[in-house]
Amino acid sequence: MRWVRRDPQRRARPASIGAGTFGFPLRFPHRLRLRFRLGIAFFAWAAAGCTVTQTPRRDSDLVYAQSLGALGDYRQAEVLYRSVLSRDPDNYVALVGIARCHRQARETDAAIEALQAAIRSSEAADPAVHGEAEGLLGDIYLEKRDYKAAREQLTIAFDRTTGEARESHAMRLYVACRALGDKAGMDRAYAAIRNRTDRTFAMLRDHHPAGSASRPAATSPPSPREPVPRAPESRVTGAPRILSREQWHAGRVRSNTEPMGRITRITIHHTGEESPCYLRGLAETAERIHAFQLTHQRRGWADIAYHFIVDRGGRVWAGRSLEYVGAHAGNPNLNQGNIGVAVLGNFNKQIPTDDQITSLRQLVIYLAKRYNVPGSRIYSHGEMRQTDCPGRYLEKHVDQLGRAIR
Repeated sequence: MRWVRRDPQRRARPASIGAGTFGFPLRFPHRLRLRFRLGIAFFAWAAAGCTVTQTPRRDSDLVYAQSLGALGDYRQAEVLYRSVLSRDPDNYVALVGIARCHRQARETDAAIEALQAAIRSSEAADPAVHGEAEGLLGDIYLEKRDYKAAREQLTIAFDRTTGEARESHAMRLYVACRALGDKAGMDRAYAAIRNRTDRTFAMLRDHHPAGSASRPAATSPPSPREPVPRAPESRVTGAPRILSREQWHAGRVRSNTEPMGRITRITIHHTGEESPCYLRGLAETAERIHAFQLTHQRRGWADIAYHFIVDRGGRVWAGRSLEYVGAHAGNPNLNQGNIGVAVLGNFNKQIPTDDQITSLRQLVIYLAKRYNVPGSRIYSHGEMRQTDCPGRYLEKHVDQLGRAIR
């Protein structure tokens, strides 16, 4: 491209672009040069924008993979995580996600290898992810009774994190130090632990019998004795997006959990507030779900009662992990193998939104196919015990769901 230098004696002298550029000569008056340059700048900016189109795709793959993990579909989650790694081999979140998938499948060596790769990755220096891989690696070593390696990794995680995450690492660090007879390490970890109930200590002793201590610190929920059922060989599609526990600022899960075992049924609830609930904003909904967890834990439960919550805007939130039995159906026998789905609102006093019904239907149909739950095993809470939950305005939709799955 060649611009003709402006001749001050001829204001309207044209600028020309050689024929080699477009195959034929183009001539522009001088007054159009600025517009032409702005046009070129715009197209250059647009072209530059096209070079980063992979980022939204990669982010969406990660979000979808995390949603599948929350739904217990670790096999398909791993496929998506590996897709991300094929484009970004050092992606920290994907490496940790793959490690979690391997851990659920009891593939310990593969999980350790993925976590070590995450720790070596360039993204591990990001303060936002400090300690996650080390903490998970320490958990695995703790389960393997390799207390020395567990202490090393959990110490790193403990030093790099704050708040609930730091306390959670401190609990497991205490266990490793206790098994090694490391009194200084025990004292340091114990000082960071706030929840020190006798019941928690007793359960911890049962789960980690090695070592001895008069008052061991509480630990994070024990790994289930039985893994969550794997996905069937046929690909199950249509998984909804699940908002993570971190997005509603979930507190630490207590240790009085029980493994879910084989999933055989799904129960639908409403949250049943005294007054109708019209929350639609993300922040206020997250605050309400967090309040549910606090209320349920005051009752002595390990965590929020439900496995999933569907809000007024149709968003689906992860509640209690599917690894663990919920506290929603009425008694331990009814809760065993039973996925609890709560729809936000009081449906004796208000009508569920169209968005709620659409998302509830998508979620329940997906879970039913994922775990081979027949339509006859999709219940409203009122079918499980004497209660007006999930409300008369939601009950008919639950009936329709059961018929749709048959």
